Amino acid sequence: MSRRILTKAEKRQKLQEKAKNAPKGAKFSGQIQKMKTSKNYAKKKRGG
Repeated sequence: MSRRILTKAEKRQKLQEKAKNAPKGAKFSGQIQKMKTSKNYAKKKRGG
């Protein structure tokens, strides 16, 4: 069974869902923040 690879947006959506369901959403906010910046970070690394 092959799993579909999630896009960045979908992953972020999942994290936000998790954060909503978790009593302390603060635990996930850092991860969501990271995901927002990771695209630009990758771009910079490639020299884009």
